[in-house]
Order: sequence, then structure tokens, then C-alpha cells
Amino acid sequence: MELRIGAARVHTGRRVLADGVLVVADGRVARVEASGRRDVDLGGWALVPGFVDAHTHGGGGASFADDPDAVLALQRAHGTTSTVASLVSQS
Repeated sequence: MELRIGAARVHTGRRVLADGVLVVADGRVARVEASGRRDVDLGGWALVPGFVDAHTHGGGGASFADDPDAVLALQRAHGTTSTVASLVSQS
């Protein structure tokens, strides 16, 4: 079964498609199309790949050393899909 999600702009990581469609099959991104049928239409919004945070000590007032679950929840809420956790050296 496929789910077709359309948006005014679909960012592929290499290019931006105006009025593009992201096709999801079996829970995974199958392909991106320049246009076509939509099961879900995001209207004027942009659809972008998940963000990768390659170096972070935390966020939202929490650090990985103190509350990693809070940091990860904050990042997920803002579209981050992958994180490299960094810790501060202490004596």
C-alpha cells in the first residue's frame, strides 16, 4: 500500500520540486515525483528530509549527561531524525 503526500515544495536533499509528491510504501520512502495524485496534501507547506544534528550537547535546558530522553524528545519534535551526542569533559 502506498501513501502519497504532496506539498508546494518537496526538498529531496539534491533538488527542490515545486508541487512535488513523496511516495511512502511499506512505511519507507519509495520515491519522490514531480507531480501526481495525493492522498495527503500539505498545501503551501514544504516537505523536507529529517534533519541530522552532527554535534550537540543537548537542548531545551537539558544535556545528554543529565537527561538524554528530554534532549531526544525535543529534537524529534523539531524534525531531527539522527543525532551525534556530545559530552563535555569534566575533571
